[in-house]
Amino acid sequence: MKIKYCILLLCFIITSSFTYGYFVHRNKIFPIKIIKEIFGNKTGSYILEEKAEKKQWYKDMKKERFNKIIVVYDYQPGYYIFTDKWYTNNLNDEKIIGKTLIQISRHRKENIEFFLNRNTFIYRVISDANDNSIYNDWEKTNFKLEINGLSCVHKEVVKKYFLKGTVKLNSGGPTSADPIFLDISNNNDIEIKTH
Repeated sequence: MKIKYCILLLCFIITSSFTYGYFVHRNKIFPIKIIKEIFGNKTGSYILEEKAEKKQWYKDMKKERFNKIIVVYDYQPGYYIFTDKWYTNNLNDEKIIGKTLIQISRHRKENIEFFLNRNTFIYRVISDANDNSIYNDWEKTNFKLEINGLSCVHKEVVKKYFLKGTVKLNSGGPTSADPIFLDISNNNDIEIKTH
């Protein structure tokens, strides 16, 4: 009989502990904050990265990564849309095959400036999660793309005709930068301006 009570008591303690732990963690109630402050929940690699973030070389590397611009001529299915994410297009690739893709960082904030050596259409793939008022004077195309990301999905495609000369584009946002395609295929048709 004592064994039966001991087993029941043990089951009750385990169930109560699990339930209490679940609600404490889910609702961030006492003493979870104190435990985190005392013991922490950071992995070794997280601590190393945290220390590196304070170093100048890391700041320079991060800045370079976010400001990097790569011009990809003759776009083909499966190409990465951004310089720092493995996101690809999943719909109507045939509409953009052969176009030039300007790869920028997914969360770039700075404008993109380049020189066009010929007149061309520029396409932007936009997301409902962004402020798209900068595209009020752009024309909607008759096709959509699908570039899935964690923070948003880019689907709607707009275009605008640009004359030869300097072009300055807003990167998009605030949730994510907007992908850029051009109706050019020659590497002499565009020159990226770096600052």
